[in-house]
Amino acid sequence: WLELAASLPIGTLGAPLSARPGAMRGGASETSPLFWSYSWVAPQPRWLGLWPGIWTCLLLGAALELSTASAADSTGAGDDAAAVTEPPPLLPASPYLHCAGAARQDIAVAAAMGMQWEAMRTFVMSFRHFADPCAALVMLIFAGAPEEVLGQLRKHRVVVVQVHRSWPFLKTRKLSRARKRELFPRNASGLSVGSGHMKGGVLTLRYLLTEAWLEASSKDPDSIAGLASRAPDRSWVLLIDSRDIVFQGDPFSAATPLLASPEGAPSVVFFEEHPERRVADEPINAAWANKFGSDFPKESQQGRIINGGVVLATFAGALQLARAMRDVKLVYKDQDFGDQGFFNFIVHAAAGRRWTPHNTLVLQHNNGIVRHLGLELYNPQTHEVTSPHSMGVALGPEGWLQVLAPSGNSVAIIHQYDRYDSLNRVMIERWEGRDQFKRLYGDAPPRTVQELDILMDEIENSMHRFLPGGCRIRTLRRKDFMLDLSGVTPHGVTRLLAQGSDWCVAIGYSVSVVFSVDFFRWMKRLAEENPDKKQEYLKLAIIQTMKVDVQYGRKRLPMRGLPFPSLLWAFCLDYHCDGSHGTAEEERLQVLLDLVPHSLERMGHGVFLPIWEDHLSGKLPRPEEYWLRQVAWSPGDTRRLSRAHFSLIQHNDTGLQRMRFLPIA
Repeated sequence: WLELAASLPIGTLGAPLSARPGAMRGGASETSPLFWSYSWVAPQPRWLGLWPGIWTCLLLGAALELSTASAADSTGAGDDAAAVTEPPPLLPASPYLHCAGAARQDIAVAAAMGMQWEAMRTFVMSFRHFADPCAALVMLIFAGAPEEVLGQLRKHRVVVVQVHRSWPFLKTRKLSRARKRELFPRNASGLSVGSGHMKGGVLTLRYLLTEAWLEASSKDPDSIAGLASRAPDRSWVLLIDSRDIVFQGDPFSAATPLLASPEGAPSVVFFEEHPERRVADEPINAAWANKFGSDFPKESQQGRIINGGVVLATFAGALQLARAMRDVKLVYKDQDFGDQGFFNFIVHAAAGRRWTPHNTLVLQHNNGIVRHLGLELYNPQTHEVTSPHSMGVALGPEGWLQVLAPSGNSVAIIHQYDRYDSLNRVMIERWEGRDQFKRLYGDAPPRTVQELDILMDEIENSMHRFLPGGCRIRTLRRKDFMLDLSGVTPHGVTRLLAQGSDWCVAIGYSVSVVFSVDFFRWMKRLAEENPDKKQEYLKLAIIQTMKVDVQYGRKRLPMRGLPFPSLLWAFCLDYHCDGSHGTAEEERLQVLLDLVPHSLERMGHGVFLPIWEDHLSGKLPRPEEYWLRQVAWSPGDTRRLSRAHFSLIQHNDTGLQRMRFLPIA
């Protein structure tokens, strides 16, 4: 409690903002730490005013402890009693209370559990730039997120809801234990944070978490949800992805005309993912649909795909949609079909329409609210990455490149932009504080994605031709981008190695290599040579067993030709690392060892990074302690094609049997 008091502004403490109309405009900063449904007002700095606030906090703490103990006694023993003592999630409402007089309160809710700030930066910053200042942004974040992430979210006025990894996920006292059992049924498959992509997991759970948060938070009439509940049929709730979303306009303004529809305002708005692709045409969507068995027959799967990454609903409609999802999960409790499988089911299948919220609207692909790029840029039947002439781009009012709707008009939300390399780099540079490409296409901006590809090829050709440095300098300059195309390859799934090689070659001015280290042998030698660092080297030796034993199992044999059982990396390096450039073997090996710890960090094993940097700097394994090959050819090799024309073949089932290597070690 003293720490809380110390973090508050010096001044008059103890008056809830809800009792002071308009106080936000002349009082506390919008970026101050906010933990409850109140904001403490500081009209004038007076150091003497701190003491009443400290006493207030101490009294509140004592009262809270007494109420917690009383609640625990009344709840009984076991996990029910233990749950009452959990701290509540962050539910700050005060950053938006200055909009309390508005006709409606719009809310965007996104899940970003486990993400770092870099992964959500484009989403958050573009929303804050284009959305109405009164619109609230709510993000579901794992409890215990780094302070760097929480600090950035507070800076951009994001309401953070802390999600725990185990049931009941939201540890708030505003919902009873019995109500949490109803909201998060434990006997429904897929309702867990750790489930995989095909098993629902966060894809499904985020809707139920949103429902629970809306219900809990709306009990305070001055909270964001409380304000939205005052106009439940006019306040929008945007249920949306985060990592692959960029805003180009205000989504709520774009959706406002729907509220004036002659047929009545829709309660839920779904968006088609593609103008032509059917549920049965796309393997993942078809697999989800088949989970419903005869209730989702093949003829019903001829409907166009409904995307689950962007769903718009009124406050009342969002609650109704979450209830319908839970009811369907309880009927098909042994099946995991994700959120998108559920949406396609209640829209297209006759058996699912009894759960469709009343007055549901399905908007065609060509609309001014959202454009999904994934299936437009990728053909799941031919496995080709395409660059359609029909996808138009143009400079927006502020001089930045934007993707247009198929009609040629502006569109507020772009989804899945990160699946196409040139678009990804152009769309995110603004939010990273750069304008490298903006300055280059300013006078003659591209008109289509294909023209953008050609421009990017010309830029890269010029850049790589004149950049100084050799293998190591040039690769480390492109480190982040190269690591996006690198990683550990499972020994039993060799087609992934061929696929990664094709991606690497396709970007241009790069070579693909496979690399492995016998950490046992190397660390044992270093420990013998440096007895004072023996413990540190033993910790690094664990890397060798980390994947072979735990993830892939000992039954999987190492790749044919690999002399020891260890991790196998597929790395993408700058083309100066090719043997034909006269690169010294020591330099090539050193750049790979520079990349390995950062690759481990991306896999969630950042604990090795400081040990590696402190104790392996400048140390190289001997020839018998590592294995290195450059990929000379693989199925679907695209090294002779530009980015604008290449096709990526993903079904390389024969894997290494069809690959060829250059022995560069």
